[in-house]
Amino acid sequence: MDFPLICAAATPEGVGGIAILRLSGEGSWELARKIFQPHTPFDWDEAKGYQLHYGHIVFDGKIYDEVLLALMKKERSYTREDMAEIQCHGGFLAAKRILELLIALGAKLALPGEFTKRAFFNGRIDLSQAEAVIETIRAIDEKDLDFSLTRLKGDRGRGFLKIRDDLVALIAETEAVIDFPEDGLDDTVAATIRKRVPAMIEAIDAEIAKADEGRVYRHGIVTAIAGRTNVGKSSLMNALLREERAIVTEIPGTTRDVIEDTVILRGIPLRLMDTAGIRETDDPVEKIGVTKSRESLSRAELILFVTDRGDGFDGEEREILAGCAGKKVIVVCNKEDVVEYDREAAAAAFAPHRAVFLSAKEGSHLEDLGDGIRELFLTGAITADSGEWVGNLRHKEAFLRAKEHLLEVVKGQELAMPLDFQVIDLRGALEALGEINGESISMEILDRVFSEFCIGK
Repeated sequence: MDFPLICAAATPEGVGGIAILRLSGEGSWELARKIFQPHTPFDWDEAKGYQLHYGHIVFDGKIYDEVLLALMKKERSYTREDMAEIQCHGGFLAAKRILELLIALGAKLALPGEFTKRAFFNGRIDLSQAEAVIETIRAIDEKDLDFSLTRLKGDRGRGFLKIRDDLVALIAETEAVIDFPEDGLDDTVAATIRKRVPAMIEAIDAEIAKADEGRVYRHGIVTAIAGRTNVGKSSLMNALLREERAIVTEIPGTTRDVIEDTVILRGIPLRLMDTAGIRETDDPVEKIGVTKSRESLSRAELILFVTDRGDGFDGEEREILAGCAGKKVIVVCNKEDVVEYDREAAAAAFAPHRAVFLSAKEGSHLEDLGDGIRELFLTGAITADSGEWVGNLRHKEAFLRAKEHLLEVVKGQELAMPLDFQVIDLRGALEALGEINGESISMEILDRVFSEFCIGK
């Protein structure tokens, strides 16, 4: 596939020590040669890849900057095209005017993710690895980073490829029987399908479970801190963040807006929202805060419901909880430093919700809260070893479609449907799995994947 010569800044705009400009495509070395004046001359035709050359960018007698130039040959470059990278001074002007020079001399400004898209089209990486590039950049947690780097490496734990290979073999056997019915092997291949397909479904379920847990580490849990006024919601927010992020006073209704921040608790990212106490009020400003609190509860995945009671919810609390229907809730029994809780009785009173006991003011027993969250959201699908292949949401959707097709095959077996019908769903499952690494993918999905990238990557 022929692509035009492209260029882009690979580093963000702004003041910094170094900015990097990338060139990729046929003619990249030639364009670099036009504008690069090396301090020590070298033979461009014999130049080796992966070497840095010191010099200046010069054109029409004008010095643009003092730079380092890296040349990469297509056999081992990021895009599998000839590439050149210019390392110039960071700042608002130096990189900008060199980039403008490259465009003026015929290079096209790259689209978001275009370098990685070329790496995919040229066979250097598959689509799952391409996605891992942007996920590595955006990682918010150590485990999330490990997942992305494992996928980026591409040579470990890709269990879906084993499922795919088994499907290919099963389809080949089934189609051979369909093509040669005189051999009378219908019952034999039907028995093979009955044996292998449930195992494939089980393997897919395992991949879906890992993707679900991976989403927790990758995106965090949208968490609302809710409850009556003055039960310590803002104190809990500050304790989790280990800073005075929210104002804390004994005056009811201090929090008037939703305060948001992110914290890692027991290895799980929580996207926290400290909400205003929900109550009836005549204060117009507080009313707005209460409305925003209700909106926050509606979009939260987890509710940390803070109380300072140990004998069950009062009427006001039950009203607040009514707005948390369908959410996962942990009851945080706060002010343990001043309230004497009968833990067993309180746990029974707040059932079926899990109750944890802590003091936000003193920052005690926060780890118990973290353990409770882990139990709610993690099932152990991902082991402690970070070397597993863990899919993202797009992969999960593909696995679910593959599973649906395989369940249709199982149903076809139960109804003794002809193999011709069953092989259609076997092929549907194969195509769905092929979307994961890009073997079978539409341009619409490709455009969606690469639109999330920054320019220059």
